[in-house]
Amino acid sequence: MRVAPVPPDLPGGTLHIASRSTRVDQPKNDKLAYTTHFFVAPEGDHAWVAFGEDQKTVLDHLKSVLEGQPSSGTLAARAGLDPLSKGPPLTSGGFFSLNALFGLGDSVSEGPVASLLGRLKYLGSTRFKGNAPFVVSIRPGSDASPVLTIDATASTRSVDELMGYIELFSSD
Repeated sequence: MRVAPVPPDLPGGTLHIASRSTRVDQPKNDKLAYTTHFFVAPEGDHAWVAFGEDQKTVLDHLKSVLEGQPSSGTLAARAGLDPLSKGPPLTSGGFFSLNALFGLGDSVSEGPVASLLGRLKYLGSTRFKGNAPFVVSIRPGSDASPVLTIDATASTRSVDELMGYIELFSSD
């Protein structure tokens, strides 16, 4: 692991760590070695963290979220995620979709899991392909009321997909 050079078009104070790793079962085989790039880029009162093995891809994604960049192609442009970006600061938050939870795709096709394949194909047949978001946000209380507020929101399309999926489960 080493501190590596930072491209000049990233914000001042950005940290780049390059970590070279080898497979445990073949530590002396350099052909199987890989490098993971970690970037921490400060922006205002927060920092962006990006990491991966393909440095160009990691940098492209990191640069796309920095201030002044268009939001197209980012989570900021995704419909249904307003609870994560609006309102008081989050302690934690995120979203999931049925496709993310159950989207094994066509890799499951034989034996006792065949009925599961039908359920997965259902997701592909819905208008939003199982990608309608279910949003969970956790926000801190104030100093006067130090409690956490947990909100879970779902759009009509998310609920419609879930109800169709539940109907498939109840028919077995």
